[in-house]
Amino acid sequence: MKECHQLCLSTIIDVYNQMDSRIRVIENSRSMNKQDSHLIKTSPSHDQIEKKDGASRWSELSQCIDFHTKMAERVWIPTKYWLVNEPVGNLPKRFNVAWGERKDFHKEKEQVCQIMREIKHQLNDADAIPLACQLRKIEAFLSREALRLRERNEYVGIVICTQGEPTDERGRTGPETLLKIIVRLCTDNDVIVNFYNTLDTKYDCDVLDDFWSEALEVPLHNPWLTYGIGIHRLREACLGTDLMDDLDEMSLSLDELDDFCLEFFLGKYNDVPLSIDGFLSNLRNILRRAKLVWNPVKNRSTPWIDVDKLDYLFRKKALSGRTGKRESYCRVPPSPAAKKKALSMKTLHHSPPQASHQRVASENPNSKDIDAAIKRWSISRNGTDSVKLEQVLVDIPTLFPRSNNAVKDHEYFDKWKDFSEDAFNAEDEKTKKELLKRAARKAQRFFKGDQLPKDLTENQKTMFKSISCVLSKSMYREEKSIDLDNFSKTNF
Repeated sequence: MKECHQLCLSTIIDVYNQMDSRIRVIENSRSMNKQDSHLIKTSPSHDQIEKKDGASRWSELSQCIDFHTKMAERVWIPTKYWLVNEPVGNLPKRFNVAWGERKDFHKEKEQVCQIMREIKHQLNDADAIPLACQLRKIEAFLSREALRLRERNEYVGIVICTQGEPTDERGRTGPETLLKIIVRLCTDNDVIVNFYNTLDTKYDCDVLDDFWSEALEVPLHNPWLTYGIGIHRLREACLGTDLMDDLDEMSLSLDELDDFCLEFFLGKYNDVPLSIDGFLSNLRNILRRAKLVWNPVKNRSTPWIDVDKLDYLFRKKALSGRTGKRESYCRVPPSPAAKKKALSMKTLHHSPPQASHQRVASENPNSKDIDAAIKRWSISRNGTDSVKLEQVLVDIPTLFPRSNNAVKDHEYFDKWKDFSEDAFNAEDEKTKKELLKRAARKAQRFFKGDQLPKDLTENQKTMFKSISCVLSKSMYREEKSIDLDNFSKTNF
């Protein structure tokens, strides 16, 4: 629990007070035996974190369950565990911790540990992943609690711990205002990760990978932040604020940056508006007193926030005029206190609404205009060299209607999440390669797949296909150039 203590307690308490309980759905299929996951090894002083590769998916899940079972005891979060597949023998399919009286917790905790140990030896008996069936049962269970939850203005956290696609995709979730859904993946399989990340864009849920994978997603949009283990544990526990959950999905606006820093460090709303200089000066003073946190990307301790980098990005956004708050709607009902403190128990659209005068497109754009725009985007000024992958990724919005009159507008463009210009300034080539890979994978998901609108025009489809093709070629060239660099360093 020490790894969560550095974060602002009043913010966490506000979220905690809105949570009624948690349900953790645990996949216990044969595939959980695969050894492609990672374990966390923390130093006794909690100031260093090592990654142990080659662990089984079940081991990663067990470590996660162990931590959050202890957390349930210490802060008293009533938690139900639902196994996806029927266990063998006398083991229960559903079990609880912190659901009864405190005197019973030790017995409940021992039961959880025993079940997790015994299930490990039964994983070879189940192939199916009937997640949707379990979610329907959870929905039926929660429907009986809906009135009570609404009256108390509380929500239930659903954490789905899995590694594979569900075998039945007809499942539905319950009333969105009563649930906060987290999908905790226990695999690095690209197909599975892409499947759930696509769901993340279509439905109101947060898809979480392991600590190191999430830490590599955050710099793509918010490179000024160190993604510490405390943030990750809070998100796993369904105690993260919405801004915490959005860190790996979008670049925060200036107002959101202000809200994030207030809830992260102060936990109270400051009614006195500050200039950028005043805001950053206050932030520097706070960070001088704050303990350094382990940075899994740089593999060393760093401040929570790189103020110099934030200063640069802050001023650049201010100069560009992109300072407005995004339109918002409620996901988890905020308490009156949370509203007063301007905390983020609300879901924010990924792009600010655009004024009608900003939507400019020609009446009859043609494929030649689109080809010319693609070439300007992907070919250097000398007309022969391809633009590097990192620049291609950052400049994708230049192809959209506000900057490119060769294609008509569509509301789908507003769902694009910009990559930060500073996202790929990694300290080593291995990290840079991984950041580029993740960014390109995100971009590819946006421009192709089942989530694409059915009403796209032919020119829009053509442009999306061309963008996807350029991204694929750029990824291939990037991988080859890095391989050649490594070969040269090794052999010459």
